[in-house]
This record gives sequence, C-alpha cells and structure tokens, in this order.
Amino acid sequence: MPAISKLAQSNTVIAPDMPGQGLSSPFQNGPTLDKFVGALHEIVNVLNLESFHLAGHGAGAALALAYTARHRHRVAGLDLRDVPAATDPERTYPKLEPSSDGSHLATIWNLVRSRYVFHPWYETSVAHRLVSAVPGPRQLHTEVMAILNSADYGCLGRAVSDHDWQAEARHYSELTSSPSTPVVPSTEIAIPLPPSEKGTISRFYCNTSQGQIHFRESGHRSGRPLLMIHESPGSARLLESHILEFGLKRWVLAPDTLGNGLSDDPQRPDANIEFYSDILTEALDLLRIPEVDVFGSHTGALIGMELAIKQPRRCRNLVMEGITLFPAEEAAEYASPRYLRPIEPDEFGCYLLQAWGMQRDMQLFWPWYNRTPQGARNLELEAVGGLHTRVVDFLNSGSTYPISYRAAYLYPAAERIRSLGVRTLLCAYVNDVLRPFVEQAAGINPHVATKVLRQREDLTAVCETFFDGQA
Repeated sequence: MPAISKLAQSNTVIAPDMPGQGLSSPFQNGPTLDKFVGALHEIVNVLNLESFHLAGHGAGAALALAYTARHRHRVAGLDLRDVPAATDPERTYPKLEPSSDGSHLATIWNLVRSRYVFHPWYETSVAHRLVSAVPGPRQLHTEVMAILNSADYGCLGRAVSDHDWQAEARHYSELTSSPSTPVVPSTEIAIPLPPSEKGTISRFYCNTSQGQIHFRESGHRSGRPLLMIHESPGSARLLESHILEFGLKRWVLAPDTLGNGLSDDPQRPDANIEFYSDILTEALDLLRIPEVDVFGSHTGALIGMELAIKQPRRCRNLVMEGITLFPAEEAAEYASPRYLRPIEPDEFGCYLLQAWGMQRDMQLFWPWYNRTPQGARNLELEAVGGLHTRVVDFLNSGSTYPISYRAAYLYPAAERIRSLGVRTLLCAYVNDVLRPFVEQAAGINPHVATKVLRQREDLTAVCETFFDGQA
C-alpha cells in the first residue's frame, strides 16, 4: 500500500488481487503460471489498457516477467523487485488449516516475521540468517491479514516454483529488464462494475463522504433490492449463505459497515447508530436506489430500524434479527472496555490468540468474560471453519471494532422502536441472548410482528414469506 500511495501521486496505479489472493476468487482447477498470465491479460483487456508499465515484487515479479515475455508489445516498461529464486513450494507456502485452539494464527505470525529473519524463512540455522530490520507489529499485522484474507495465499508462489522456466527460454531471449519507476500518465480509467448474477457474489466499493463502503452483491439488478446489514463485530461475509439464497430470487446488497470488514474506518470514533444509518442512506442515494427492503442482524437490525424510522418511504419492509433492550446500567457495562477489549497488534502476536479466545468465549459464555456456571451458554460451539471466519472478520476490523458495537449498546432502542411505522418483523433464535427482547419489543410497539426461530435454516423462509406479504 505505501508504494501504491506514493506512485499514485503522479500516476494512475492499478493493483489487482490475483486469483486466490486478497479478495479474488481462486482458480477452480488449480493454479499454474500460464493461468495467472491469462488472468492478468484479461484484466488489462477489460480495462482497455493498450500500453502500460508493469511492476512486480516477489512472486508478482515472476508473473510480470512471464506476462511481458508473452505480450511484449503491451508492456512499455518493466520494474522487477526481488524475483524469487527456486524454492521448496510446500515448505515456503505450507497449508494453514484452522485449528480448534487457534494455534494456526501463531503459525502465520511466525511465518510472516521469520521472512525478515531467515531466508528461506523455514531454515533457522545461522547460515540462513538475514541481517535486516524486522517491521513493527502493525506492518506484520498487515501481512498476516493478507494471508488470512486469501482463499489460497501461496497459489502464485507455488505456480512460479512449479513452472518450467527452462522449457520456454526462447520467450525471454530478447527480453531485458532494468529497475525503474513506472510512469503512467494520470488519466481517468473506466473500471466496469462487475455483473451481478444468481448463485454468485460480486463486490464493489461505494465512495461516501465518510469513506469507502465495501458491498457484496447477488442476484439480477432489477426490482426492489434487499439491503442486508450484518452484526457487530463482523462483516457481510457472515451473511454470505443468506445472500446467495435470497439472490436466487431477488437483488441483494450487503455492505460492510464503516470500521468493519473491508470498509474504511469511520472518521468519528464516537459514531452512533444514527451515523451508520445516515451513511447507508447516502450510499443508497449514490447508487440511485429509491427503495429497499431491509434485513438487519443485531447491530445491523438497529441500523435498519433507524433507517426505516428516518426513511419510511425508502424502507418498505424491515426484518430485524435480534435487538438490544438491555437496562441502562447493563448496557453501559457492555459499551465499556471491559466488554469491548481493544485488539492491538503486539510484537509477539499475542493479540491473535486474544481475538480467537474472545470470539470463542462469546459463544460459550455471556458476557464472554463471565466464565462461571451462571455465565455458561447452552450453545453448540461453532465449527472451527466458521469460528475462523469470525476471527478473521474481527481482526479485519481491529482497533475500530468497538465503534459500531458500542453504538449498538448505547442506542435507545426502547424509545426509538415506538416511532417505527413501516411493516416490521422482529425475530430471534431460541438460543440467542437477545431472544428475551422479542416479546418486550412487541409490547412497546404492538404493530411489530414477532417470530422465534428454531434453527438457522428457518431464517430465509421466514424472511421470504414476510417480504412476499404473507405474514
């Protein structure tokens, strides 16, 4: 990111996540360098880039070299840094399967840090010692998250290592490269919005006055869309199964709220639910969407309620899955650092196990730090893969995760629900800590319909029935 920011001061810089890395989907039948070259060529064709400078670092440098060898007429200049030498791909890019105790997070931290201490990172003898500075915790955290957010973090490196470079030496016989700063005139490039289709999830960003909001999208872009707002801490990734299900019948939009997931941090550390509602309203205006149905989970339910109260003509139907009606003293405790314990990268990576422990204990105890018989929850612990997803979302939010979470606990839901006039269904799972508030909310506003859900599969059916006007 620092290199991109520096170059972008005087150039148009495009830095794609290649397949399997970052936010990009992996290849379906395994990666090869030829596939990566083909993917890069498709990207530049879609963007109508006839001539451009190409820069690459590490495995990316090897990809840039391979691309230039095949498409020399398109590359005006080449900048290669740290082209990788031959390595053992299985040891360089080990499989990192989630473990029930969270120890895989410590393994990733060690891998990232060791890259600055040894070469290759897994050879720890003095003969392989590097004499270089180890970056600070925040930079190491950025690199850890690059691995955690990738579907297959080592796929490009393995493809480079497995490639038969000798067999195609003719491609490189006339190719020369010298390090230089890429110079691309700063121009407007039309980046097309990806198509939205049934059975798939695409992504885009919306630039608001308070920062970029990351959206997931599914279904055809027609009719009144369903706006799905996730819980805190977390992101719309937690709703992906429902996004896909609803997307089979209608257009679905699911933002990451500011400070969560892959959206920018909010510019206000004291942001409240009204702030989050207003920013989503601004995003809908920018996207030219006049009306929506809204589904919100926990914090997202409160944001959806505020949006419906302030924009009753825009929000036609509202489903809230769990809302908070805690007494003021209890809510204040949950809005304090005792519950919203800060997540800050440290020099030993201890914060990673802290994040794992907090997310695990949120399912085992209520509140998560009340590890007593009285605090125990009668709830099946989520499978390791699901818990890993929650932790990654938690870590993506990092130090800003408390902002929206605190806003939820401080929101005067009991007062605001009196003003709710749009058609509304309030539901909660039978084992949710917010389950007791369903009847309480209905007592405050008798126009709110209620439903207790027995299992997760019930949610889509209940919502579809309600949105269709049948309940």
